[in-house]
Amino acid sequence: MPPIRSNVSKPEVTLVIVSEVGINYTAYTTLGQYIQRRSQLKLWLALVNFDRDLARLEKNIISLAADLEQLGMIRANIFIAGHGEAGISVQRLANRNPQQLSGIILLGSLLQNGTLFEYFGMNVLTVAGDLDGVTRVTQIAQTFKVLSQEVEKNRAMQYKAPMVIVKGINHGSFSNDILQEDMKRYDLTAELPIRKSQRLIASYISLFLSYTIRGSRNKKQRERMSKWFRKTTMFLQPILEMEKMELNRFYQSQWLNTAQMWLSGLGGNDTQFLRVKSYSIEENIGISPGLYIRDNNVRIVYVTLFFYLKRCEYQSDSYSHLAHSPTEIRAFMLSQKRIQSHFYNVTSVRDFTCRDLNYAAFVTALSKVPPEVLKRYYGKHKGAIFHEDIHINNEKEWWQRKLLVNSTEHEQHVTAYLYETEVESTGNEVEEGGDGGGFFYCTLLPPSRVMEWIYVDALRNSYNSEINQRFC
Repeated sequence: MPPIRSNVSKPEVTLVIVSEVGINYTAYTTLGQYIQRRSQLKLWLALVNFDRDLARLEKNIISLAADLEQLGMIRANIFIAGHGEAGISVQRLANRNPQQLSGIILLGSLLQNGTLFEYFGMNVLTVAGDLDGVTRVTQIAQTFKVLSQEVEKNRAMQYKAPMVIVKGINHGSFSNDILQEDMKRYDLTAELPIRKSQRLIASYISLFLSYTIRGSRNKKQRERMSKWFRKTTMFLQPILEMEKMELNRFYQSQWLNTAQMWLSGLGGNDTQFLRVKSYSIEENIGISPGLYIRDNNVRIVYVTLFFYLKRCEYQSDSYSHLAHSPTEIRAFMLSQKRIQSHFYNVTSVRDFTCRDLNYAAFVTALSKVPPEVLKRYYGKHKGAIFHEDIHINNEKEWWQRKLLVNSTEHEQHVTAYLYETEVESTGNEVEEGGDGGGFFYCTLLPPSRVMEWIYVDALRNSYNSEINQRFC
């Protein structure tokens, strides 16, 4: 498609839009036209089908470029945009031809795992919808975390690799609401009309093209892109904070520390004499929680607990439509009886169970999300029911059980498995270390998993909570 603006004094740019798998390139005609109208550049447009064949894609783009040259295009300032899975191939193509491209645009797609924006050979714009069920917003948050870390070191990265979350749009918003049937099954319902969505998308793309071509001379453009970064930070902050609470960079869990404090049953001033630390471990390495006492004028009880985060293992980046948060937390904690046996004259606040801790995870996640996200969730979902713990008699059998999570007509049902041992004492003295018994092992609901329900899974028209099981 030739440019709308023929003013030869304007910089000349070519934008190639590569379709999502199984979608004809004509679905992107309207979006392309909006970009041309919005842009102040002399913008050529090419639309290409994608069938997962990288060599064919490269050949088609070269052929299209030759056709546009016949129409008068100058081969300079070429950008390639990829929708969804096509975005992954666009990145590979860019890595193979860094000198021939000025930048890439990821539409409802993500930078590949392990890739740093800093070392990517060109500018990258990511535009995603908060209602995209194919490339879920919780996955976008992981990529944005990488970008945020790079921006901390070099503020210019927010201009080199801007990421935008457009509220109210889904995966189909980029392609005139045309998707393959299997993708429609995962996608969420958009709140913005297609035309309004595409005008918004076009405004972000046109600014990115202009900034990349003209460089950092335009202060207003830099200010707008800084605003994008701040807005994306605010929107994704609850997701990233919950993940950090669950597992920090030291492989410890503030969430599990809090859960163990609750489980101790201590209240008021007594809690200041209990210290808890938690450590992430690999699956079933035969380690037990421990308790130690330091009695220097003030008696302090130290508890060390362990946990294992069970995750689904996906074989490629094309599974962004599935939940990537842990499916469960296997927590190796100590019971209230064990902890309180080392205190004098304490009064228990209450007896906590695995069920209580799972309910707390659910409520904590709900308390962190912004009002508009909460409104969507309650408009679609009936909530969650937490059933009594199922008691298991031995540790081996407990390892064989999984946290039970089932969904019936948008209502979650959660059941934990508990393995508990008696407190062991010698001469009325409970041993320190791992010899005192009182183990309290729970299969727990990860708060980050609840976040994925709230932001994505609960909003699907037909949510099947078992959809991930074949990958786990």
